[in-house]
Amino acid sequence: MFLTHKQAEVDLGSLFGNEHRMWKSVEHTIHQPWFYVRLVECGGDIELSRMLLISDGQSLKNLMACQNQIRRVADVMLVTPDHVNGTSVWQMQKLLRAERLVLDTAVAYAYVVDNLAQYVTGSPSALNGAVCEVIYAAGQSCSAP
Repeated sequence: MFLTHKQAEVDLGSLFGNEHRMWKSVEHTIHQPWFYVRLVECGGDIELSRMLLISDGQSLKNLMACQNQIRRVADVMLVTPDHVNGTSVWQMQKLLRAERLVLDTAVAYAYVVDNLAQYVTGSPSALNGAVCEVIYAAGQSCSAP
């Protein structure tokens, strides 16, 4: 989840309409992985990239399901805290695969990044015998027209 602060809001008047707001910064309030997603929108000969900050696996899954020939996920970076990636710092790495593992009420998430490192978060009891649901696999996005 991301937290915004009023003093970080950029006042653009009605330049982007009343339904859009812009922020100079957002705060990530929990020490869990999140996703930095490049969303490509195609219109004629123009291709526009937007960067999205996605706070959880379910939201990433929902975004993947909403792709079409005009809007597609091009790249996903996984941002992990030190306790997940085993280093002393947060890291951003290209995500190759994300899975949701469910066993009864226990849920875990498994990630594979570009150096083939694997990270797991959530309930350890969901790791053995769990039902595996692929949330993201690099290259699964729709292709542009």
